[in-house]
Parts: sequence; structure tokens; C-alpha cells
Amino acid sequence: MKTTCPFSAMADEISNICSGTFQKIQSDGTYRRTFHAALLANVAGELEIFPSIPDHYRLGLFLEAKKYPVTARFSSSLFANENYPDARGMALKIHHVSGAVCDDAPEGEHTIVTINQPTFIAQDAEDMLAYMRKMDGVKALSPLNIAPPTYTFPSLNPAKARWGFVKAMLYTLSQYFQRRDLAQYHYYSISPYRLGESAMKYEFRPASQPVGKGRTLRERLHSHLLQAPLEFDFFIQPKTLETDLVDNLFQVWQSPTHLVGRLTFPVQDFLQAALFEAGEQLSYNPWYCLEAHEPLGSINALRREVYKNSALRRGSY
Repeated sequence: MKTTCPFSAMADEISNICSGTFQKIQSDGTYRRTFHAALLANVAGELEIFPSIPDHYRLGLFLEAKKYPVTARFSSSLFANENYPDARGMALKIHHVSGAVCDDAPEGEHTIVTINQPTFIAQDAEDMLAYMRKMDGVKALSPLNIAPPTYTFPSLNPAKARWGFVKAMLYTLSQYFQRRDLAQYHYYSISPYRLGESAMKYEFRPASQPVGKGRTLRERLHSHLLQAPLEFDFFIQPKTLETDLVDNLFQVWQSPTHLVGRLTFPVQDFLQAALFEAGEQLSYNPWYCLEAHEPLGSINALRREVYKNSALRRGSY
């Protein structure tokens, strides 16, 4: 890890930038989310853990074959305007889980936060702080200002360029042109989580044919769920290769993945007012999880405080 200051100090600085630049007070007196403020859908579902998981991975959430109720929030990362290329998120609250939980996490709750690309805009905590410093004071986010040149190329030396950031931005752009359907995306945790004495990442892959119609992401997902269930295969990627690094979110791990379950959203009308409103109120913190799957790496260390501070400003739960 190449950080040079305590994570708490870094988290405080990022939280201050978030409150001034990304989480400004709205006209109605409320605060928006720092990221993923654009709610696309809030849906109810079920996560089934399969019985065929290898014994050495039977820990925490995977201890036994079981079905858990799930609340999922689909969102856009930065922009409410879908005409802009953007990462799409799927955040899950898995209810009624058993086992000790991290920090102030509610008992019986395990959160998984994913987006539709396998790498992040920052390699580690130091990169994340550098990016947020470059964005500090931006009056309005747009596709023209979310890639600060001096963050991407901090010097004239190409070896010091953040090519991982370029790769992540190009992946977002390619997803925008290739697919415009929440039911077709692969969703990745990007950051690692504990699995026994090692680490793992989460991944969800589409397992049903998209049938939704409509002009927008929300319309297509709504149309799909009025006609048919939406399913994703649930995979974990245990770290089995020394070359897969815990604290480098520019890297795509090469360790094998293992199918561990199925995520199913049954037919439903998620545009009902009460359900949709709940999606605005809920907070999704990766530290609200089972201790057996504690978040790992410096980016997750920042998330512990930054996500909590964001939720407190919004008065969410």
C-alpha cells in the first residue's frame, strides 16, 4: 500500500470534498447521494445459495444452502441524464443472514455493492484522494470534466500515467454503445472481501433473456419485470493467484470464478410509489456485512467512513 497518511485523515478530506462538490444541498433542503444518486429502480428479490459449494468456501454467507430475501437498488453513478456514458450500479441488501457483523452493521444484514465494470477509476486510496482533489470545487458534473487531465497524466512521464483510469473510462464508454439494458450487464464488486484467510470478489452474470421494451434503462427494466422474472448467476472469485493484488482496483483478477448461487427478481411493478421511495431512503454501505466477508484494501477502508458520513447527511438508514 503506498498511502502516506492515515485512512481516517484521508476519509475526512474526501468526505469534505464530497459534501461541497458531489453532495450539495438541494432546493427542497435535502442532500443527494455522493455517488449513484440517480435511482433507476428499487426491486425485491431472492438470493439462493447453492449446496454444491466446495467445503473450504463454506463460510459466512455461503455456510449453508439457503434462500435469502433481497432488496436491490439499480442506479447510475454520476449522471441523471442517460444520454451520458456512465457506470450502472446494482447494490444488494441481503436480509436474515446469520453470523457476526462488521462495525455498526444491522444484525442479519449483508450488503454487496457492484457496478457494471470490473475495474475502478482509482487503484487505491492514494489515487482516490488525488482524484477527489482534482474534482474539488467543480460546479456541475459533466462528461467533459470527470476525467481531469492532470489526474490521468500527473507528469510528462508516460510510465506515471494512470492507464488504469483510462481503461476504466473506455470500458464505461464501450458499455454505453454496446448495451443499454440493466438486465444484460455483468455486475462486479471491483473491490475484494475476506474469505477465510484469503480474499474474494463478487460477480453477477445475466441468466435470463431480456424481454423489456422502452426508451430508457428504467422503462426497459420495468417492462421486463412486468412480464418475466429477472435472474443473475452469482459467482465468487477467490484469490488463488499471487499475481491478483488486493489493493489494486485497476487490475482484473485472473483467479477462477465459482458459481455459488442465483439472484432472482420475480415479476413486480417497482414503480409503485412506496417501493420507489424506499430506494431513495436506503443506504448501501459495503461495511454493513458479515465479519466473515469484511471489506479489504485501502479503497474499502475509505468507504467505511465516507459512506457513513454521506448517509448521515442524507438522514438515510
